[in-house]
Amino acid sequence: MVEATLTAPDALHIQDESGIATLEMLHRTCAQDAFLHGWRKTASDTFVLTGQWPAHHRFFQLTAGRRVDPLLVAETLRQSVHLVVHAGYGVPVGHAFILQNIRFHCLPDRLAIGAGPVDLEVRISIPGYRSRDTRLFEAEIEIQLAGITVAGGGIDFQVVSPGVYRRLRGGRTGLASVRPTTPAVAAALVGRARSEDVLLSATPQEQTWQLRIDTGHKTLFQSPKDHAPGMLLLEAARQAATAVSQPGTFIPWAADASFFSYVELNEACSIQAHEFTDAATGKRAVRVTAHQSDRSVFQATLRDARADIG
Repeated sequence: MVEATLTAPDALHIQDESGIATLEMLHRTCAQDAFLHGWRKTASDTFVLTGQWPAHHRFFQLTAGRRVDPLLVAETLRQSVHLVVHAGYGVPVGHAFILQNIRFHCLPDRLAIGAGPVDLEVRISIPGYRSRDTRLFEAEIEIQLAGITVAGGGIDFQVVSPGVYRRLRGGRTGLASVRPTTPAVAAALVGRARSEDVLLSATPQEQTWQLRIDTGHKTLFQSPKDHAPGMLLLEAARQAATAVSQPGTFIPWAADASFFSYVELNEACSIQAHEFTDAATGKRAVRVTAHQSDRSVFQATLRDARADIG
């Protein structure tokens, strides 16, 4: 989101080689939204995490064939980075994570689960974190179920102290309470079952929507924020991709999303989507962009498992 020369976190002297994940380390406040439970260090800058995916969740819904929601994969990647940086490297809870890019790919045929929760294992590497070079870190992550790889991806991020974060935000760190002021599109149009999960409002322009933000959402806002979370923007992209793919469904089994700037809670943000066939893979894909105050703030390319758009 931001390019800056930053001061490295102070606490990088870790003696523990394993431990239990806490809600604070995962940046969650609700236990049912914490998908990682433990961690252990296996090599320099490499960790194995354990956790569990639920069979039912209020927001991350199973797809056809009882396959795991690919955005649950993305959320697990995000929590993995938080856990390793806090538990594995000792960065204090309260430091800010600046998300630059998140990318993931899934193997849908391996993501079908049964009627109960499923245990998972995450292998994560953050090369060079101990170098104290805080310009940009790249985490590479693999998720396994029963020893079989089912998904993978990566996250590019920065970590900064509260003081540095305040300077980066330029005084815009007030914790706002925001409710939607525009009506939601039909939940079925964007692949949701509940209207309270819909993040898009219609506009006069084709394939363009206004972002709807509700800071009271129980999954997307578990603690006060001064900007729209990255997972909210990724979900908005999924919804826009679903809308332009009608009739039918769109399941983003792969995605690559970049965050260029903070999305402010109290300013209008437009979402545009364009469907195309990926020339390299022949897969159906949608490119989604977000603009706020005449600036590009977010871009994502999402890919379905289906072949093409005809």
